Amino acid sequence: MKKIQNALLLSCIKVTELLEKKKVIPLNIFENVRLKIHLSMCKACQSYVHQSDAMDEMFEKLGNKLEDNDIEIFQKKLTEKIKE
Repeated sequence: MKKIQNALLLSCIKVTELLEKKKVIPLNIFENVRLKIHLSMCKACQSYVHQSDAMDEMFEKLGNKLEDNDIEIFQKKLTEKIKE
C-alpha cells in the first residue's frame, strides 16, 4: 500500500513543476492524475494555482508595454495583487 501511495502522491514542489510544465506542453495521463489528486487535497497548491493564473493574466494584459523604468512599479502592483 505504501508503494502505491508514494507512486500517486506528489510533493508540493513537484506539483508546481507540473503546473508550469502544463503551460508549455501537455502532461501525460499519469501526471494529470497525480496532479489532480494532490490539488484535491492541498489548499496551499490550490492557492498557488490561483496566484499563478492571476500572474499569467496580468502578464498577458501587459504584453510588451513594460518599459525598463516601470519594472519596480509593476513588481509592487504584482506583489499587492498576490497578497489579495
